[in-house]
Amino acid sequence: MKAPFILSSLAFLCSLAALGISLRSPLPPPPQPPPDPLIINRLVDEALQRKEEDHVRKMWPKMQIIYKDMLGPEFQMPSEAPKTLHELYKPFFDIMQKL
Repeated sequence: MKAPFILSSLAFLCSLAALGISLRSPLPPPPQPPPDPLIINRLVDEALQRKEEDHVRKMWPKMQIIYKDMLGPEFQMPSEAPKTLHELYKPFFDIMQKL
């Protein structure tokens, strides 16, 4: 009769220890509300704009060479470097329309 008493006492002590540990541990932080879709769209647009500007900056010297080769003396260098893909490829589209 001593074995069941010892086992049940040991189980009770383990459950008390588990209860004490669970009460001492910090609570998880409350769930964060989902971010605003407008903020996400703004961040995505800014990232895409930076990526586009970087691509245009890297491609502009190469495209100048291509435009000079295709148009010859007819190609006029713009006063400032292009900032968008549309500005970068506009001379190319003009060449294609003339064909």
